[in-house]
Amino acid sequence: MLFRSSGVLLLCSVALMAQGLKYRVSLRLTVSRELEDVLHSALEHKLRGLNDVALVAKDPQFILRVVGTQTRARRGSKLRLVLAYSFTTVYEDDLAPLFDPKKLPPEAARSVAELVKTLEQHQGSGVVTASLNDIEPACADIVAAFDSTVLDYNRNSVRDVSRTNRVVGK
Repeated sequence: MLFRSSGVLLLCSVALMAQGLKYRVSLRLTVSRELEDVLHSALEHKLRGLNDVALVAKDPQFILRVVGTQTRARRGSKLRLVLAYSFTTVYEDDLAPLFDPKKLPPEAARSVAELVKTLEQHQGSGVVTASLNDIEPACADIVAAFDSTVLDYNRNSVRDVSRTNRVVGK
């Protein structure tokens, strides 16, 4: 099942990249009000620096979640920022074709279709710490991890499929 769903996601990525479209990424923050604007701005700036990313509020392919908190160091009054992040791939409607609506009662088919839209696949996570003055580099590290963990995998898969299509098409 996982292999089949990954294949469906890969084919959708190939179709999107062939059309020159960008990966749709949603940024979701859970932080205090005083950190929200600064973190959102820094992360958004770094994500917009990736040429094949479009930041979206609805219908993302990928979600970058960041949970942040401030803490004090034990030996002193210096505030530190702790940011936990995770990356997920959203299945969207990609899994719906795996469930034949002709074999399910109409109500069950609708329920399965709605459930499938809520499924996500975990792609990675981590934690970074920084001083309040070093938010930009911390956000750069998070976006670099997202780029190398999630997007590079998809870019390489798209290239491999494109190469295979060219070789098979000859």
